[in-house]
Amino acid sequence: MERPFSPSYTRNSAGDSFSSAQKVAQLNQWLESCAAEQHANRRLTPEELAQCPTELVVAYLKHQHYVFIKKRLPYLNYLVRNLHGHLSAAVQDLQFIFPIFLHDFIEHVYQEEDTLFARVLALENKQLDATLPSLADMARHHAHDDILRGVREMTHRYRIGKDVDLSEHVLLTALRLIDEEMAQHNRIEDEVLLPRAVALEAQLRLAE
Repeated sequence: MERPFSPSYTRNSAGDSFSSAQKVAQLNQWLESCAAEQHANRRLTPEELAQCPTELVVAYLKHQHYVFIKKRLPYLNYLVRNLHGHLSAAVQDLQFIFPIFLHDFIEHVYQEEDTLFARVLALENKQLDATLPSLADMARHHAHDDILRGVREMTHRYRIGKDVDLSEHVLLTALRLIDEEMAQHNRIEDEVLLPRAVALEAQLRLAE
């Protein structure tokens, strides 16, 4: 099984209920679970991840980013490049803007890792940068961040018309599935990661 990330759990402060060894053990257990259930395409839920330390939540989200960029997007790109037959006007428009969508999607993913995830992990290590805007403001912005909105609207929520060509049917189905994955991904960020990080930031600001 590919391992796209190698998180390092070095913090072991008195206020941390999870030791470094426990975090590594949990991550290894999760990786084994992913390998065992690879064909079932199982995804962890926000409720499951709410019971995990923050470093593990971030590691899981980064792994999903890897799946999106290395597997889902190349597959979508292949489908778009191999469309044939009678295509709806919506999908013809999608063919035209798809390279822009790919660029924006990848940029969004890397920006999230370099800003949000890096900042959350810094807070976990009691590193507060008071010069940055509050995470509460970032969380409000993130709640409205929807990278697939344009594609969803363009395709009328991936509606498959009558007598549609098979290649278009497959593409729209694949887009709907990745949209569902992204929605679950965003739920984990909005319901687990961000509330936890916002609360921690507030505590650190008060302690200054």
